[in-house]
Amino acid sequence: MRWKVHGERPLHEYPWVNLWLADVERPDGQRDEYYVVKLRDLAVAAVVNDRREVLMMWRHRFVTDVWAWELPMGLVEDGETPAEAAAREVLEETGWRPGPLTPLIYSEPANGITDSRHHVFRAAGAAYEARRPNATSRTASSGSPRGRPGHDRPPRDRERRDPGGVVAGAARRGPG
Repeated sequence: MRWKVHGERPLHEYPWVNLWLADVERPDGQRDEYYVVKLRDLAVAAVVNDRREVLMMWRHRFVTDVWAWELPMGLVEDGETPAEAAAREVLEETGWRPGPLTPLIYSEPANGITDSRHHVFRAAGAAYEARRPNATSRTASSGSPRGRPGHDRPPRDRERRDPGGVVAGAARRGPG
């Protein structure tokens, strides 16, 4: 049975995140208020070179206070396709211009609380550009784990391997 939405209204609006309150009727007939986080779509790119190494960034995220390997990712801007956003994010965050992008995974990872859609692409290689990448990330390839922070030992407290690592593994294997 479906939930029925009788109405919704914004509680807080910001360019990249919005909190809405929905008046819903659950399948059992009970009416309730439900909070919904509305987000822009997210574009992610797994850039894989000919040695099957994946371009990733070692980043600290203050919200959860953890360090993690992440794929380049960011929000899809108005007038931009998810593939264009993924390519732009790779260049902005790493200084590498990705090769041709192909869709890898489409997901709505938290569809019980948010409407965010995640578009994940695989790029076959990249060309380095003489641009300074975003200063909030440190970039490395993850094809050979030896000697890379967080890859030669189990995660420490407040450090984790992000779900992007799972996607990176799938991208290394390639399509099919």
